[in-house]
Amino acid sequence: MPVVFQQLPMGRLLGALWFGLLFLAGITSSVAMLTPVIAFVREEFGFRREAVARSLGLVTFAYGLMHIAWLEYGFLDEWDYWAGTFGLVVMAILETIIFIWVFRPENAWRSIHDGADIRLPQVFKFIMQWVTPLYLLVILGWWGIQNALPFLTLERSAGVGQVPEEADPYILMARAILPFFVVALAVLVHVAGKRGTGVREGNGFSLAELESQESTGRAG
Repeated sequence: MPVVFQQLPMGRLLGALWFGLLFLAGITSSVAMLTPVIAFVREEFGFRREAVARSLGLVTFAYGLMHIAWLEYGFLDEWDYWAGTFGLVVMAILETIIFIWVFRPENAWRSIHDGADIRLPQVFKFIMQWVTPLYLLVILGWWGIQNALPFLTLERSAGVGQVPEEADPYILMARAILPFFVVALAVLVHVAGKRGTGVREGNGFSLAELESQESTGRAG
């Protein structure tokens, strides 16, 4: 995009407007992605919204600084590839398997049409049940052998070219942080499940009571 704007009349102005809007879109998307996590911690563990938002904001800011400080070592490239590229196919397979096979095909098909005015043709049930997961598994297998495996063994970088030796610790650190987030979220969900329905009933708090307490705290 910077090269494109360089070739346009008033390219600097258009580029500044473009990337300014892109920055705003990124910030608002980040807030939207953090909101479910904030709501989960707040409702299940009873923490105040401000405390959860500040804590998650500091964690996000700290890891954002890592991407800036270690950009030249491929830190951002690793996150972008494993979470934002390869991870998308992995998540698509997991979602398909959970929705169709764990939730059961009949329940999934019934859920799709719950309250719908138009029913999908029956062939789509077969596609969702067999074609979609098999197609994604083939893509993941081919992609893993041809592309992901060389990245995983550090034969090639997730960015461009070979991996310099001095970049190895930063790449391994980036890879360690990704599963840490997954494990941490899984632990939180497990703990919340052990607590039953969470603070909303188990500890005698409802969502309205939490909001009332937060409003009282701000007023005080």
